[in-house]
Amino acid sequence: AQLAPDLIIPASRPLIMRFCSLSDVRLPLFLIAAADSFPLSFFSLYVRDADTPLTWLNPGIVISLPLAAYLIAIVVGSPYARPLSKRFGHRNLFLFASIPAALSNFGFFISTSVLEIIFFCVFSGIGYAFASLSCQDYVIDAAPKEQRAQALGLFHVAMFGGFYAG
Repeated sequence: AQLAPDLIIPASRPLIMRFCSLSDVRLPLFLIAAADSFPLSFFSLYVRDADTPLTWLNPGIVISLPLAAYLIAIVVGSPYARPLSKRFGHRNLFLFASIPAALSNFGFFISTSVLEIIFFCVFSGIGYAFASLSCQDYVIDAAPKEQRAQALGLFHVAMFGGFYAG
């Protein structure tokens, strides 16, 4: 059986993005945002109970270091997302970025020290920056100019919906 041409998802972006085409961005973005946010509920308790060689620092500062490392990784990695997306494609960058994001969650599971947790937070931050920005770039590149604001609004609903669900 062959699919009708309208039902085939092209390997590249669609020539004209219809709002029904946003479903190929919303679900993956929602899932990665939810998975990225899932461990945050009790993250400070997890970090507090981990072994720390940073005994000379105040425990409150030690608890905040993984989150600070995560945010710094997002800030440092974000400028590279657009050039990588242009070079390798939005879908390929998203799939590549999903790997460190998923592996970092496994890394949190096996981590025993604050330094290991910080490392996996950096790994997660870079993966999340690349994944979310590849989806955003896809929407910007594929949506018609007159619908771009509405498309970006749907993008943000999926992303922040994933945060809150996680």
